[in-house]
Amino acid sequence: MLELKDLFLYFARFVPKNAVADIFNTSSSSMPGYTDLLQSCENIDHSHALPSVNHYVFGIDQTSVTARIASFSGYYLFIDYGGESLFLDKIGSTNKSLSVAATVACPIASLSSLDQAEIMLLSDNARALANSIYRQVTIDSIKDYYWLRNINKFEISPFVAPDLSSSYGYTLNFDVNYK
Repeated sequence: MLELKDLFLYFARFVPKNAVADIFNTSSSSMPGYTDLLQSCENIDHSHALPSVNHYVFGIDQTSVTARIASFSGYYLFIDYGGESLFLDKIGSTNKSLSVAATVACPIASLSSLDQAEIMLLSDNARALANSIYRQVTIDSIKDYYWLRNINKFEISPFVAPDLSSSYGYTLNFDVNYK
């Protein structure tokens, strides 16, 4: 079974260690699994960290995501997950699909002096970074990450989010299929 923790840890590899540490508000919690997750983050290999991506956001809560991004300058990696589809195959087994979006973007609200050419260059760099994630996901699907093997379609699309500090970037969208 694919857990959100699997997504969190996998994509945490694409940012520096301190960006992952910033997600945690405390070094301990009474929440079951918190200590294990914190320890797992300590063991992440960050050799695939993307250059110039210095922040990590993971979640679907609009308020907390907006607040985090408002404090950023420079590129961030935002992992968003959507609905889970359930369907029966021909023999009655339940299969599942989880929608995932990996966005590389840059907030530019504080950079109001940028012209359209500069915004295009920021977006183009974000597109290249999103493509880097795609390439690594395809490599990893052959090797170590069983759940990546069941992705059959990727889409990279522009990301413009006025409500997220006027962020511009690109999103890698895909569905993870699993049992």
